[in-house]
Amino acid sequence: MLLTLGIAMFCVNSSPPKRPTMKEVVALLMEVKEFTCRMGENFTTFNEEIIYS
Repeated sequence: MLLTLGIAMFCVNSSPPKRPTMKEVVALLMEVKEFTCRMGENFTTFNEEIIYS
């Protein structure tokens, strides 16, 4: 979730030329998805416990 939030922060940069293209955003989100899949359910559960506790 924090990785996704980081991507969102790039998207709302006050300088439009510094914002990523949609193609770049999709690529970054795919990397986040692959990363979380590689880490497995334990990683996701652990992160959610930290964020929502």
